[in-house]
Amino acid sequence: TAVSEAIEFTTEGEPAEVELPAVNDLHRWRLRATSVKISFSDQSEGEGGFRFINEATGEQLRDDLPATEGVGVASIGRITGLNSNTTYRVQIQTLRPNGTVGATSEAIEFTTLAE
Repeated sequence: TAVSEAIEFTTEGEPAEVELPAVNDLHRWRLRATSVKISFSDQSEGEGGFRFINEATGEQLRDDLPATEGVGVASIGRITGLNSNTTYRVQIQTLRPNGTVGATSEAIEFTTLAE
């Protein structure tokens, strides 16, 4: 099992009508041949949940994750059904309580392990 170094980035695209700071997340992941477990710490308030998106296709890669209580609380999501030995670029979207997208992170890139 490979564990990444922490990656820090700032999301872009927070709509002007939402008075939240940009999301500044720390990400770590556990990588396997057909799945990845990504943990991240969200620094904004008021999100209704999160989702993982394939940057290349726009496809949602798993069911929405529930919101966390408080700022800086870690969330963990597992994406399954990936192809082995394949590079993915995944973005995390914050969701408002009404289900609309609040912010979309820069992509994090990883290559699944060979089987």
